[in-house]
Amino acid sequence: MEARRDFLQWWQGQALRALPVYFWGDLDYEGMHIAAALRRSFPDLECWQRGYQPLLDRLLASGGHLPQQAGKERHKAILSTGCAYADNHLIPALVDSGRCVDQEAVTAGQLIASVDDSDL
Repeated sequence: MEARRDFLQWWQGQALRALPVYFWGDLDYEGMHIAAALRRSFPDLECWQRGYQPLLDRLLASGGHLPQQAGKERHKAILSTGCAYADNHLIPALVDSGRCVDQEAVTAGQLIASVDDSDL
């Protein structure tokens, strides 16, 4: 219940401390645009590295798909989200590979295995 109370206080702008805000979506340009848009409301938002790393690994291993294979050919490139991890790792990988990876490529088991006690 303490976590719920802390969240509600933070959400209502009454928190004594800031809570971390993370985003995890598809590893494609639209996903990066969403992260950038969310940072306008949540300036400290970071792309969730533990969720994105398996997607990035797949992309770097020539996995994923071409944008036109998933109806993403109209997605516009983005140069910066404001998140250092996305800007320095995710976006350059998208540019270099010309491919995308949907978040569904990561299994729940992979996500659970990536979480440790410091995340809770």
